[in-house]
Amino acid sequence: MDSRRQADSSIIPRRALVIAFSILVGCSSGDSDPMTDTAKAVHPPNPPPQAIQVGAGSDQVVHVGETVQLSGSTTAQSNHNIQWHFTSVPAGSTAELLDADTLTPRFVPDLAGLYVVALGKNRAQSDEVTVDARANPVTLHFKGALRTDVVITGTFTYETTIGPSATNVRNLSPNVLYRLTAWNFVVESVLTGLLPSTTYRNGEPGNTAEFCEGTCLFSSNSFLELRFANTGATVLSLLFEVRDPTPFINPPSALSEWGLFVEATYRVPCPACVPLAVIPTGTLSL
Repeated sequence: MDSRRQADSSIIPRRALVIAFSILVGCSSGDSDPMTDTAKAVHPPNPPPQAIQVGAGSDQVVHVGETVQLSGSTTAQSNHNIQWHFTSVPAGSTAELLDADTLTPRFVPDLAGLYVVALGKNRAQSDEVTVDARANPVTLHFKGALRTDVVITGTFTYETTIGPSATNVRNLSPNVLYRLTAWNFVVESVLTGLLPSTTYRNGEPGNTAEFCEGTCLFSSNSFLELRFANTGATVLSLLFEVRDPTPFINPPSALSEWGLFVEATYRVPCPACVPLAVIPTGTLSL
């Protein structure tokens, strides 16, 4: 009887074996392989490719006639398929981009205003830069006199890089007409009965000005002429010799490009064109 009990107690029940096997299997399936984990850490998956970026550079402020050098950039490994183009220019501008298929194109603004230039690559990525081209104004002072009877003083302003606004002025050729942006002249006369005092100022009603270069009078001589009119009965005309190295293209770019003073005429308007006084002396200064 004792030996049978001993034999029965040494036998493990079948249910216990199944449970033990399940525990072992479950534990082993949850363990990680150190070699596999190390391989995953050393060789991560490749990241998705990044989109190519382009930059057109910083905005610029320049003067008309200066060369604008642009400087673009790209994250691409090559500079192939680069293209610049204007998206906006001042009305009437004929500016042209040079080396537009490189990252460093250039152009010369020919008119004052904003030039917006876009840089593109592969016809997809793009960026823009704005160039503010400002005028090159010159203001000159004039003083002339006819003895002590008549004294003329004033200033006038024009843009040096602006082109002519008209040609064949008063049907004379060759000549061009430039634009004055401002003027302010005072004529002081002690001969009040013969030569009235007056003023010529831009912005006042009826005040006009002409800035002519070439054969501006009925003469074979070529002059720089400034002609001012107002609502009164007189016209002021200033004549200078031509020393401009680029006549008929743009006006003198500095005081040194103005020729000698010829004369000033204070007269009644045409068609009568009767001179009231001829002022033989006058000077220009900055």
